[in-house]
Amino acid sequence: MHHYNTQSFPGRGLKSAFGLLELLLSLAIVAIVAALLFASVGKLSQSARSTRCLSQLRQVTSGLLSMAADSGNRISSGFSGNNMETSEIWGWQLENRRYIPIRSALRCPAGYCTFSLSASTWAWQTYGLNMYGPAGAITTTVDRPRKVFNLKLANLEAPAQYLLLADSGAPSGGQYSQTFRIQRETGGVHLRHGGKLNATFADGHAESLSYESVERLTKEARIPIYQD
Repeated sequence: MHHYNTQSFPGRGLKSAFGLLELLLSLAIVAIVAALLFASVGKLSQSARSTRCLSQLRQVTSGLLSMAADSGNRISSGFSGNNMETSEIWGWQLENRRYIPIRSALRCPAGYCTFSLSASTWAWQTYGLNMYGPAGAITTTVDRPRKVFNLKLANLEAPAQYLLLADSGAPSGGQYSQTFRIQRETGGVHLRHGGKLNATFADGHAESLSYESVERLTKEARIPIYQD
């Protein structure tokens, strides 16, 4: 029978301790790298949605300005009031008259909608059309109990400074506001892209705006500002 002296292997326990420590350190490094990658992927995804949203806004604005050119250089909000029909809303007119190629272009990819694009009420949740403007640029037509707001583009002194379309939202976070003036009590602009608002102007250009810029552009009209 052989007898082994455990004291002849003084480094065995030390090596085991170092092996466990190395394993824990490796796991910690993997966890940190995974967290950094997850944050990076999240930012890239957010940036991609914002870029797509700006592209859609340009497309919708181009269609809106083309429809206006065929309608006496005028943009109509659609009727407001209890008897308002989906077919009267500006977004529905834009899609139905083929000024935009696809209905989904009217929805921000980063927004949350309660109405599906296949529902009859889809046009109630879209980008917000600004119907606050300087004297002479905004007119109204009344067909009680309904009212329509008209924006006369030729009467805008500075089209490049007039906020036309923008990401819209509501206090609940779900309901979009398709016309800011009509739905002033329930909707406003929504800074949903990393604290910025995607918007277009009456000359057709698009911008991603900071809170300070949005506040300056909406101050006179007192359009509500919402943030995530």
